[in-house]
Amino acid sequence: MDGARVARGAVAGVWLLFELATGSWLFGQINQKTLDRNFEPVVMTGSNFSQFSTVPLDELFLYAFDVQREAWSQIPYQIDERDATGDYFAVDDIPGLDDNDELVFMARDAGDRAVASWIPDQNSISFVRYEIEVVDPLTGNKGWVYLYRSQALKPDPNVTSYMTYVASSGANVGEDTVRTSFYELANLKNGFPSDLSITPAGGGTGQDLLDVLKFQANTSIADINENDITADVVDVRAGQVRVLRRLFGKLKVNLPFPLPDINVDFNTPPAIYYPFSLSIDVDVPDLPVSVSSARMSIDLNANATGMQFVSANNPQPGFIIDGKVDSPNSAIDDLLPDNNWIVITGTPGTIVHFFPLAPTVGGQRQLYYRDDSSQDNKDTGDKKSFGDTGILLTNDVASPFRLSYQGYFLAGDQSTDIGTQLAQFDQNPLQVQSTAQDFGTVPVELVSFTAAADGNDVKLAWVTATETDNFGFDIERRGESEATWKKVGFVAGKGTTANPSRYSFVDRALPPGKYDYRLKQIDFDGTYEYTNAIEVT
Repeated sequence: MDGARVARGAVAGVWLLFELATGSWLFGQINQKTLDRNFEPVVMTGSNFSQFSTVPLDELFLYAFDVQREAWSQIPYQIDERDATGDYFAVDDIPGLDDNDELVFMARDAGDRAVASWIPDQNSISFVRYEIEVVDPLTGNKGWVYLYRSQALKPDPNVTSYMTYVASSGANVGEDTVRTSFYELANLKNGFPSDLSITPAGGGTGQDLLDVLKFQANTSIADINENDITADVVDVRAGQVRVLRRLFGKLKVNLPFPLPDINVDFNTPPAIYYPFSLSIDVDVPDLPVSVSSARMSIDLNANATGMQFVSANNPQPGFIIDGKVDSPNSAIDDLLPDNNWIVITGTPGTIVHFFPLAPTVGGQRQLYYRDDSSQDNKDTGDKKSFGDTGILLTNDVASPFRLSYQGYFLAGDQSTDIGTQLAQFDQNPLQVQSTAQDFGTVPVELVSFTAAADGNDVKLAWVTATETDNFGFDIERRGESEATWKKVGFVAGKGTTANPSRYSFVDRALPPGKYDYRLKQIDFDGTYEYTNAIEVT
């Protein structure tokens, strides 16, 4: 075979993957990620992982697979424990993972489907893994992550947390800060947001855009606003993907003299900060006075000058924030509150507001918008309004009631279509499905199979990524004039292993001609599968 060459099919790195579903050998890549809803978290309860019930949380690891690189990577995630009532901050009396606990990761970190691959960790093969498939119901796009259990693995120090929580350094516990990879938000001493910047990494300029989150209620005796709230205790649970923050305090109702002021307990449900978003609920307690109107709004500052305001009922061109009074359409959709999106965008960043509200709260619900840089001494914050946007309730607002806010903080100069898109996403949440997979059901994965002529010899080489019950490989050859295959050798397998294994075989002293080679992979129980043939001339 002097001067012989490797013919088609014998190129180094021929990819042969074992398809789990059918048991057949396939060329190519399988089930690559198409999911592209990058701003959304995925939250799953522990009930989806029944075979990991009571498992210590430090034995669980979340991975994504890259089929192009044949590589596994740990991704940012967290498991938040909850007690039987769903309280994140109470002591969970069930050790380890239980049905109430929540696994949280970002959809953007999902990877390809690992049809026949396992992480290179021998201890993990003693346990099942969970394949988590994430599906966009609008498009059918998919991505996958894998939850493994191992008593030998450690968290990868190269995995960067999305979230950083900075507690107050002074006596006012409400003055804390949440930083994500893409925005930063600081709070006043009452615990309400007061500074917001979208970082250069998040596609913004890093300028502070926020004056304050405003809460105001007009009652039959006195007016109430966010300055009447005192934060006494702030409970926080911070992880790699989200921060949960709960406020306990007092709401002071300033009654006219000589009536004594009233202090009412004011406790908020947990605000939830994610890498691109924030949700806040304000529960207005049962007040001893009637409420004629109430609003929650996000007021920006002068740095927002020049940004564009557009909403569902105020489409392009909308309004330019310039401190001058505008007259927007204040109608909202009571039937589909998620349709009431508001986009404020410009070079400093993009803010998408949602104010979801039950249609039973207040006699009338409408958009609140004020752009007026003149000083209003009855207002809060800097007493000016730059694109102050929110929800206004009027006509007999019976307490108690809840005001809600959800915001996305994104790169600057977004198309205002982002509001419609995020509303559609909210109405069509990501679908998830978890499937337990045993290492025994992930068979031999042949990563590559190559052949090269060397004089009168042919050198074969192949690599497996994982093996389960692999007895070994018969090497079979067929000449160009031969109708049947002939066994020319055997190489023992590694049994069961999650680590890559390399094999080789030399078929010696062959006469010139064309030859096909294939492997017959044999399990200990005698079952077998063939690879595709490769040709050598």
